[in-house]
Amino acid sequence: IDCGDIGKISYAGVGLQYNINNIFTALLPVEIMVGFFNQNLTIGDAISADATSYHAVVSKDYGVLTGYAGYAYESSAVDVSYTMIDEEGNESNIGFSADGVQTGRTTFGATLDYGLKLNVEASFGEKTNISTGLLIGF
Repeated sequence: IDCGDIGKISYAGVGLQYNINNIFTALLPVEIMVGFFNQNLTIGDAISADATSYHAVVSKDYGVLTGYAGYAYESSAVDVSYTMIDEEGNESNIGFSADGVQTGRTTFGATLDYGLKLNVEASFGEKTNISTGLLIGF
């Protein structure tokens, strides 16, 4: 996207997940999924950011309840560099780089499916996150 003075904004991402059980049909008592994603964002010459994740999840259905656990190795980084011009015309060069805090996390969760799907999940890594969700639909 061309944004005039800011420059071009571009965003790209790719991801892939695969259910290992497609190879080992009926041999495993649990579902195993492995995956990968990468995404990057650039805003003109000023900002460049990227993120990558490799992950694996194991799940098991117990009727209307599905339990799951997983691990993800993650990396992310951002580089910012631009020149700021104040009202008097003075220039200041601004720049910094930062790596993401999260490098790995373990996730535990469950989904209850009674027509409506209720999900509860906790992730533990550099930061702890607890989330819930409600899915209405098919």
